[in-house]
Amino acid sequence: MRRSWVEGWGLEQMPEKKRRVLECGWICADLDAYEITVKGEPVRVYLREFEILVLLLRNPNRVLRREEIIAAIWGDEGAVEERTIDVHIRRLREHLGGRKGAGAAIVTVRGVGYKLDTRRCGLAPAKASWESR
Repeated sequence: MRRSWVEGWGLEQMPEKKRRVLECGWICADLDAYEITVKGEPVRVYLREFEILVLLLRNPNRVLRREEIIAAIWGDEGAVEERTIDVHIRRLREHLGGRKGAGAAIVTVRGVGYKLDTRRCGLAPAKASWESR
């Protein structure tokens, strides 16, 4: 019964979609599956942390001010304290392996904001790639 229900909706003919993936060395973000991997191992993060990491991956080696991060992630959703970003960054670093792991790639620029330092990622600058995985 289930098979015919699926076939009835035409799901069996859906072509395999190429995934949009952002990579910087060991860090990989699958934009379609909302998944992060570090050195090939899955890492669980909250949605806002995922969005912040994607923003950093799209802007490697560029310092992003807290205000820029808030505007890009929260938009017009209301007032968000700048220190909220600090909390999300701290948790994101922890999820990525802390200061000795891939979390070290997220660098604090004191009094300004944060950047993804590609020299600490294990490879060259982030690149967007379309891969089928």
